[in-house]
Amino acid sequence: MIVLDACRADYFEQVAQIDPFDHYSARVSLGSHSNEWTRRDFQGGSFDDTVYVSANPHTSLEAGGAFHHIVKLWETDFDDEAGVVRPDVVRDAAISAHEEFPDKRLIVHFM
Repeated sequence: MIVLDACRADYFEQVAQIDPFDHYSARVSLGSHSNEWTRRDFQGGSFDDTVYVSANPHTSLEAGGAFHHIVKLWETDFDDEAGVVRPDVVRDAAISAHEEFPDKRLIVHFM
């Protein structure tokens, strides 16, 4: 699953070629802020079959024990000038996580 944090579905659909995706659907978010969304979707859950590659610190703060592993990119790859973990870093970390954990599902959270 790919999370495009703060990306409105209507804008995404205007610029993205959706046809190549195996599956695409827009959903109404369970929260209006990352901490609320993470808490409502994952806190208290058990996702032992999932590795979470995240540019968002709320992942660990709100649901740190829910996943098999969390790749905490905000700790290692935050770009102070851009004010975010750059998308190419998230992409590369997702590829590495897939190679390291080939039997796990991935959630890849871009900011």
